[in-house]
Amino acid sequence: MTISAGNDVQLTATVTTSGLANKAGMWKVQSAEGQTEANPVTVTLDGKVHIPSDYDVSDEYPITIRAISIFDNTKYADATISVL
Repeated sequence: MTISAGNDVQLTATVTTSGLANKAGMWKVQSAEGQTEANPVTVTLDGKVHIPSDYDVSDEYPITIRAISIFDNTKYADATISVL
């Protein structure tokens, strides 16, 4: 997926478990090399990613957001976002 700096994008994830196991997940910014310390890329508890307007797009640094299973944190999936 591709998004312009200064915008938001909503991600979704589905955690599949068996029985009564917790199907909840959590989100994490795995990598965002173009961000500044003062204005980082953020992801909310419900998966809304904010890319600051000052994100460095000169070297085409992609952002990786990770969705992680709360039931088994060794299970995860990554989404890659390209920033224009």
